[in-house]
Amino acid sequence: MKKQWRLIAGFVLIFVIVLFAVFNNQSVAVNFLLAQVEAPLIIVIIASAFVGALIMSLVSTGTLWQQKKQIKTLKRELTTQQDTVSEAETASSSGEKIVVEKVTLNNEKDKKAEGD
Repeated sequence: MKKQWRLIAGFVLIFVIVLFAVFNNQSVAVNFLLAQVEAPLIIVIIASAFVGALIMSLVSTGTLWQQKKQIKTLKRELTTQQDTVSEAETASSSGEKIVVEKVTLNNEKDKKAEGD
């Protein structure tokens, strides 16, 4: 349901931008760096909205990749810790003595920072 509301909100936003652009159809001068172009305001508004959406998607994609990489690393650490705990439980139930190494997340980050 959450994705449907985002889709509906996106369509409403696009509709509002298109209406705004249609009602502002006079010609305007656009100065970009050293060039000056005269274009209808509708084209300028739609192009600006498109460029803004493109920049936003590029920025959010980088953040998503970072988060996915961090989640993958944390899942791997969790699996390792769970295996260590299950080995310790098995060893303690069979009467063996086992030493469990405690590793904190900060120590792991320090090791990775030294390696980079």
